Amino acid sequence: MLFSECFNLRRGSGDDWFDPILETDTELFVDPFLIFRDKQAAWRKAHARMIKQYDQIFMLLAKAGGKKASPFRSIAVAQLRFPEPQEFCIGYTAEGVDGAGGAAGLATQIARAMEDAIKRGTEHLPHFELLGIFNEKIGPDRISDLTCTALKKEFVDYTVKVAERHSIPTKNMVIKHAGLDSSGAVRELTAALPINPHTGRAVLLVPERFLRQLPTLNADDWWQYQLSKAVFNVEVMEGVDKKRIIREARRNQRDVYQWSASMESSAPDPYDLDEDSELLWKWEPESAAYVSAHPMQLKQARNKQEFFDVIDQVCEAFRHYVERDGGWELLWNEDKTEKKEPATQNLFRGIAKHYCHANNISIDREVKLGRGPVDFKFSRGTEFTAHLEVKKLDNGSFWKGLYTQLVLYMQGDEVKDGWIMGIRFRPSGVSKERAVKLPAEVKQTGKEHNLNLRYALVDAQRKPSASKAPGKSKPN
Repeated sequence: MLFSECFNLRRGSGDDWFDPILETDTELFVDPFLIFRDKQAAWRKAHARMIKQYDQIFMLLAKAGGKKASPFRSIAVAQLRFPEPQEFCIGYTAEGVDGAGGAAGLATQIARAMEDAIKRGTEHLPHFELLGIFNEKIGPDRISDLTCTALKKEFVDYTVKVAERHSIPTKNMVIKHAGLDSSGAVRELTAALPINPHTGRAVLLVPERFLRQLPTLNADDWWQYQLSKAVFNVEVMEGVDKKRIIREARRNQRDVYQWSASMESSAPDPYDLDEDSELLWKWEPESAAYVSAHPMQLKQARNKQEFFDVIDQVCEAFRHYVERDGGWELLWNEDKTEKKEPATQNLFRGIAKHYCHANNISIDREVKLGRGPVDFKFSRGTEFTAHLEVKKLDNGSFWKGLYTQLVLYMQGDEVKDGWIMGIRFRPSGVSKERAVKLPAEVKQTGKEHNLNLRYALVDAQRKPSASKAPGKSKPN
């Protein structure tokens, strides 16, 4: 459910806030560089205050001199110890909006990254997201968390204004870990804010223009900049991994700072939510609208067979939506290239979620098991459980998804029942060959591992427009 749907809002010309999905995090991040470059002076000043906050922590760690027992280091780590800001409903999470990292571990991780920078002669970063270029474990989620926490007061004020403008019901909430005050103490706020009915927590909104998939200043883009300068042998260096990039960034620290300075005159684009090229957000409103317009009575799942029948019904509903009701269009980009596999998984999640929740069946996305994350886990209480993997037929790891991933996940979760869904984007080649082989391969794999395996095939190929589709003309 979208925030706007929950509170029955109609966005107006003055509404520039991101409309979050309240039950699950959208994989977008607040990019501090977009705040730094914002046209509104108030946000630019907020960015400057944020940098000042983290400069204070740099100073404490510099005074500690790398000594873990130093009181300066203890204070610095305490100021970095905050839970992932869950009020925003953005970032990486398996399912829901609860985040994944612990406050203590995150604080230590960031402190170590700062200490590494100090050892290399740095005590100030004009853009603290440069930590992610020098340290492998500081990814976009960490950068976004640091930004949202340091600027939480600004986002609280922003949300309060939206709530007042739309007369949204609010509740006085205590917001913890709202950055640091002038003395360096962790700040708490109390404000009248909208409440997320799925979590009972406050909702904090952010302007759409601050959201990206990656920070503007990130390791991959710096690396491409270096390659464009022909600093390295391009043929040798194009396929390097993140560890190698970070190692080279540390060796070429001055180049990193020069690159970041050169970026300050540019105006990077936020993620385009209208196009939504990765289908990170549209899957929710699009699937909700479809299911609402096409209600379906599922079986009660009183026994195992009926539980299986429900999953079959959901798979069939998804196939019909994609093939017959235009769902395939959401899986293709405007330039007629197919979207990546997670887009298909997101769209299936939307269709399955709305049908299953209406029938008291749980569906969880990317549940982390002992041997990795299964794409989907269906369950009805503790009685019935099944796994489902969604794979593009032309994916080079398609058969691995059946032979290895699905089997291992099921074995690790002690589940006997599973599905693999093949999505076909191309009319010939491996897509056609695998579609033909899939029934027999599923049957044989299930027999070898003593598992009840099923399959589904969905044709997501581009369709001609209605005006160009072949067929008989209506009589005059």
